[in-house]
Amino acid sequence: AYEIKECDWSSDVCSSDLAGNSAYFSLVTETRQEGWGFDLIKDDMGSPESELYLTTAIPLDINFSCGLGTAELDFGNLQLEDLKIDNGLGETKFDFSTINRTRLRRLAVENGLGELTANKLSNANTDRLSFDCGLGSASLDFSGDDLHEMYVDISVGLGSVNLAIPVGYSLELDAEENFLSSIDTRGLYKSRSGVYYSERGDTDK
Repeated sequence: AYEIKECDWSSDVCSSDLAGNSAYFSLVTETRQEGWGFDLIKDDMGSPESELYLTTAIPLDINFSCGLGTAELDFGNLQLEDLKIDNGLGETKFDFSTINRTRLRRLAVENGLGELTANKLSNANTDRLSFDCGLGSASLDFSGDDLHEMYVDISVGLGSVNLAIPVGYSLELDAEENFLSSIDTRGLYKSRSGVYYSERGDTDK
């Protein structure tokens, strides 16, 4: 049994609920000041800071959204079963520093106008990743200790996405090209229109 205590923070909205064997926790953090005004003397917008430490003892579903702020997330050693990340105008960095300890059913990431960085994605312990990038920029690093077969679906509007794939692993890229987009495929070979692949060898995984 896990106990959830109600909290009353002046700058945050916090709620919790229990349903059967599942516990639900919601935290909303907003600016302390109304409107877009800020203190010219202190030169800040009065934005609060929060630190969350999550348990490694139970499975977790996480839905995280960053508006105008900055977020640094480390999902290493957790038991993540579902993860959705939405970055609006802010800057979000997330990392699987160590292998996720359970199978991740869904890893869905959206980036609007902001900047997003994802590191060691192979440690997520999932076989499918969906990523949607609007006008912002993103960097996706697929290194880690548990790189296995993975299907990645990426949609890019007018933004930019950089993919980093470890050397020694096979890659097949099916890209829809048009006059508004450009694709830099360093290290890949083109087999037919829009399809690229890495140079495969006997040691490739």
